[in-house]
Amino acid sequence: MGASECRFHQPSGRDFFSCGQGTQAIELARRGCRVTGVNPSARLLAQMIEQARFAGCTVEALQGRLEDIDAVVGDRTFDLVCARCR
Repeated sequence: MGASECRFHQPSGRDFFSCGQGTQAIELARRGCRVTGVNPSARLLAQMIEQARFAGCTVEALQGRLEDIDAVVGDRTFDLVCARCR
């Protein structure tokens, strides 16, 4: 989902992103969504948190891999999941 598609998503619960550096996660958080970003890289998660703070929003950051997502998020549920897999 690119920033242009964000206008179609109505914030309701919590959204989940395989976040990379957090570009889309931060955009949705700026628009009022509660966002959880997951990435195996502590460096990229720290970068996302700093960029979110600079943008005036909050994004929850969890360190982990998509292959291990059950262990990372437990029994939590999400309204929207976005992951770009290669």
